[in-house]
Amino acid sequence: MRTRLNSILADENYATLVACDDERIVGFIGARVGWLYESDGRYGQIMALAVATDHQRRGIGQTLLQTAESFLIGRGACVLVVTSGNQRGDAHAFYEKNGYEFTGRRFKKTVGMSA
Repeated sequence: MRTRLNSILADENYATLVACDDERIVGFIGARVGWLYESDGRYGQIMALAVATDHQRRGIGQTLLQTAESFLIGRGACVLVVTSGNQRGDAHAFYEKNGYEFTGRRFKKTVGMSA
């Protein structure tokens, strides 16, 4: 995990933001920006978003999302995307409430582990 996080933190196309309650991290979001294939421009992707159970429904997730969106837009993103597992109905409702629309499915194939 440490190696993975260090690689992400060193990449200027990524942003990792945290929400704290005193000195405790109670939420985080990971985002990145990249180039679109299907049109000119850049896209922003929300890679991960989590809020501690005892801090949910307090606006922390929405604040993290809005801050990440500002980072992505500031990096030139004209499209914002997020993927979320089929079982995460609450997350889907959260993203829809924040202006995202369901557009399709994501498929995954694991072929090996990289260092």
